[in-house]
Amino acid sequence: MNAKSIQIAVRPAHSISSLCAWQSRLPASFRLSEHQIRTFEAIADPQVSVIFNTAMTGDGKSLAAYLPALLDGKSILAMYPTNELIRDQKQQVGNYQVLLKAGLSLDVMFSEKLYGIRAEFNLNAQAKAIDWQTWHNNVVLTNPDIFNLIANYCYVAEHQNPDALLQRVLERFDIFIFDEFHIYDTPQVNSVLTTLLYVLEQSQNLQPSHRKKFLFLSATPSPLLLEHLRRAGLTPAVIEGVYDYSVSCPEGWRTILQPIQLNFHSVGRQTEKWVRENWALIKDWFSHHPNSRGAIIVNSVAVAKRLVRFFNDLRMAGEFDLTVAENTGLHKDALDADLVVGTSTIDVGVDFKINFLIFEALDAGSWIQRLGRLGRHTSYTNQNGETVLFNAYAAHSLLPRYSYERIEERLADIEELDRAQLYATVRGAQDTEGIFSIVNDFRHYARCWGWLSPAHVLNTLGHPRLRENYAQTSERLAQTYGDVWELDIKERLNWYFWLKQNCEPLVEEAVVKFRGETPFDCGILDETDGEIKTYDLLWVLRNADVKLMSKGGFLREVEQRGLQRERFKYVDVCLRLSSYLEESDRVWLQQRRAVLDEFMPDDYRKPHVLTGFGIAGVIEANAINRVLERKPLLCLISQMKSDELRARLRLPMMFPLHRLLDLNGNEFSVAFSKEALLLVSQPLIFRRENNNEGTEDAR
Repeated sequence: MNAKSIQIAVRPAHSISSLCAWQSRLPASFRLSEHQIRTFEAIADPQVSVIFNTAMTGDGKSLAAYLPALLDGKSILAMYPTNELIRDQKQQVGNYQVLLKAGLSLDVMFSEKLYGIRAEFNLNAQAKAIDWQTWHNNVVLTNPDIFNLIANYCYVAEHQNPDALLQRVLERFDIFIFDEFHIYDTPQVNSVLTTLLYVLEQSQNLQPSHRKKFLFLSATPSPLLLEHLRRAGLTPAVIEGVYDYSVSCPEGWRTILQPIQLNFHSVGRQTEKWVRENWALIKDWFSHHPNSRGAIIVNSVAVAKRLVRFFNDLRMAGEFDLTVAENTGLHKDALDADLVVGTSTIDVGVDFKINFLIFEALDAGSWIQRLGRLGRHTSYTNQNGETVLFNAYAAHSLLPRYSYERIEERLADIEELDRAQLYATVRGAQDTEGIFSIVNDFRHYARCWGWLSPAHVLNTLGHPRLRENYAQTSERLAQTYGDVWELDIKERLNWYFWLKQNCEPLVEEAVVKFRGETPFDCGILDETDGEIKTYDLLWVLRNADVKLMSKGGFLREVEQRGLQRERFKYVDVCLRLSSYLEESDRVWLQQRRAVLDEFMPDDYRKPHVLTGFGIAGVIEANAINRVLERKPLLCLISQMKSDELRARLRLPMMFPLHRLLDLNGNEFSVAFSKEALLLVSQPLIFRRENNNEGTEDAR
């Protein structure tokens, strides 16, 4: 084992089970946790509009969320950050239906599903598929991207009223759920807040018992959202779990997380190297604990793929007898292998059964989230249908050096602690820093660009066919939005009109697109698994052996496999991928104009929509650039090199900031799409503040 390591025992966690006033509506032996009862009652309270449930991982937040549908027949639209989690939760809610003998109509709603509905029922528009799906089901599980498009009056035809689809959705559902809300960033919180205030304002016209409710399931309430809700005069109900951390489970409580042996390792940025050097540790664990199940969670898809290849090579050599599966954004095997190697696709809420975990993390939130995958289950069912019990649980946390040193300072002399103490150590408190370095939370975004979302709502409500019906609503919303964003939103409507006419891609990024998207999307015919998929072009060029395909040839492959062409209509570059590389290639961006000669000092402080971007460093560059260089892209170009800008702004590790060379070989850094707007919102950029002020403000 690595010499720089600390081992501690983490005690189990137990949640109190309680009888409730409506116990007769539940199965005879069924007991709910305290937070589940309080959540159900808060949703039923006409004085409560917004609820946060912050119960611990494994304590049944999902059941708390769906009890109003299961017991009272309420209609729910639930938003989950990944399609994998949507599928996982659909199965979970189905299990609740069986348990509580409920008669819900339940289904999912993401792009692939909607295209399938259109084909099955011969519907000629996405809006019709959404309407069909929502009105044929009591409970619909979707992603926040689709909900954001609906809320911003997308999908509707020009001859329709802009609010046609949104009003149908609001009429249909009683409760709106956002799961894993702690992973939402500032622009996403801003978008959700805009819609929440609109829906609650509309809801004021209903009887108190029929008003809409918003439920957020989150490890911690969003400070930004709480602050803005207070400005709007709303007091959300924040519901926490009630826990005991005794070694043995007290009577009347149930164990939700098993005791674990937690090991901290100082690995710097060499996670992959540590795993390769310590593979015998994994083999040893499975040897001493037969029938175990394990996972390795890393930040990089490239690292995950290389580790899967590494373990499979060991297996072929007869040195490693465990089955290994990959679960990343590029490939998803089943989760029933001995060892699953994956990225955030397996740690965002998906419930899988393991007793061994190796993981790295970007921040305190993802660290707690990933550790929360361990200890939730005492057994699993093998391929023969037999129940296999776990007899021990172990986790290995791979930390940057500075994070390890903070753990060493605080926990070196501690042999045992509970989850609450552990999480407080990792997160930090008011007078103590957490173990991870502070990164930029982009708090300035809300004031710099966030107002565009409410301005878009008010502008739409002023549509000639809507203006009269929404006159009073618009007035009240303008006041609320002004209080929340602390500005005159009506005055900002003039700015909105100007941007809409002169820089529409900026409005599109700030309002319509829910999360940052790569502007370099490519279609892949992946010969390593036979699948067709889309992914970030720059990542693929750096990490795979590819050949360019014509879009026509690519789409013919799509049709031959029975896939929907619409899924790939926005793909600019199509590639045939033959293998993944052992080491990443150097690929960078270029700009065909002489940026240093053409840009004035102020041009580095504001976003632009530019053509002429291309890639360099790969054989297929010329052919790819003939496509890319025509594409207008919203961007921010900085004279600071990417490493310097990352350090001064304390950017998150995975923030997409790229190296750029102009026509004359001068080096810059560049960000695109929503990330460009995030950078522009920083005082270091738009005010050109000095080093100390800019760095401090980035916190």
